[in-house]
Amino acid sequence: MQSTEGVEIIYLKDILEKRKNEEILQKVREKPAMYSEVYSPKDELEIFIELFENALKNKKKIHII
Repeated sequence: MQSTEGVEIIYLKDILEKRKNEEILQKVREKPAMYSEVYSPKDELEIFIELFENALKNKKKIHII
């Protein structure tokens, strides 16, 4: 995370990396279409909501990349 002129920059990929589904990642070689599930859309939404609510609560400006 960086801060530029009062705006905290958050890299979603760094947070998602902690929730990567290793089991599915191993199966991607056989079934490439499964790659979209390595980083779950549900996890992505959950993280986004958490970041958003935290920013509102703490009256911070954020930029999610």
